[in-house]
Parts: sequence; structure tokens; C-alpha cells
Amino acid sequence: MSVPAELKTKYDHALSVVKKSSQFSTSHNDGNKHFIILSGISGTGKTTIGKILEERYGYQKLRNVYTSPMGPSESEKDGIFIDEKTFEQWDRLHLFLTAHRTNGVLHGMLRAEVERVTKSRVWADKSVTSLLHLGPVFWKDASLFYLLPPSIEVLWERLILRETQLERSLSLRDMENRVSEEIDELKKSIELPYSYVINQKLEDTVDRIVAKL
Repeated sequence: MSVPAELKTKYDHALSVVKKSSQFSTSHNDGNKHFIILSGISGTGKTTIGKILEERYGYQKLRNVYTSPMGPSESEKDGIFIDEKTFEQWDRLHLFLTAHRTNGVLHGMLRAEVERVTKSRVWADKSVTSLLHLGPVFWKDASLFYLLPPSIEVLWERLILRETQLERSLSLRDMENRVSEEIDELKKSIELPYSYVINQKLEDTVDRIVAKL
């Protein structure tokens, strides 16, 4: 199934903005191996790469809190999954460093979770919006990588395949809206010191990330 024309046009424009910025050709990472942050549109390989970092290099994941159900391939190592009522209670108790809604799902990061992993090698899957909310006090000592797909067509195929394999009922319109929101984040990514990595082949991508640390 081909990518919607409007979505392709929006992605191509956002990528053009990023490539024209000084951020795109600048490597900002200073060899910090302790804390890696991965960002990118859904389907660019963040979770897969993070699991390789865990298995090969001993990283632990800094888990987010989500109000979406746990997926069939997910476990408690991948995130903390709660309902919206509990999320709002935790927010009122100031348990979160940051909390926001993306693609209709509430996301948060627990203060206690950050404290749990501070002495370990850590990787995190964080959105651009979340990092902008947290500010440089959170990410200034981290190595930030923004993962890009080989093309929007490849990304769309990956998302269709993933939704089919997981047997989820996300409609094409919902998928389009989600990716559209995340393309907006791609444009905002130039506000942060990312190194951009195109995930063409998984092993090559991991090697490029590790080589930059």
C-alpha cells in the first residue's frame, strides 16, 4: 500500500528543512557512553536498536510510562503501562519529571525511574517534544541520535507490516495522523543537538551509533 501523497509531501519538506540546517552535518556527541537517547518517527528502529544495546553492551532502558496497553511483544522492561486515571493521580502527586500527550497517549517519566538507572549505562526512547520539555539539564550529558528511515515509502511499509503482525486495529487514518504528528517533531529536531543516522541496515546503524560514542 503506497504512502498517502499528502504525507509524503509533508515528510519531504520536513526532511529538506533538516538537511539544510547546520545540525544535519554536525556531530554533537562527545563520546558519552553512559546515556544514549534515541528519537525518530515510529518504525525507524528505536526499540530494536535499544535491545541490541542492552544485549551487546549492557545498557538498561529508561522506561517511560504509557496509557496505551502493553503490546504482545512488549514486557515490563519496555515500559510502565497504566490507565489514564492512575496516570493523572501520579501526575497530581508530582511523580513525573515530565508528562505530555502524543498520538492520543499520555507519556511520562518517573523521577524514581531516573534515580534507578543513574549508575548504569542507559538508553532512552524519547520524543523531541519530551526532550524540549525536560530541557538541557536532562540531556546535556547524553549522546542524542535521531533515526531516519531510508525513505518515507520504506517507513510506511514497515508500519503497515508491524500493525498487521501485531494484529492491532489501528486504522490507516489513525496511522497517517500519528506519522503526521511525528513529522512535525522531525522539523523541531533541529532545536536539539542530534546526530542524524539513516537506518538503512540495522547492523550498520548500530555500528555507526557505537562508533560515535
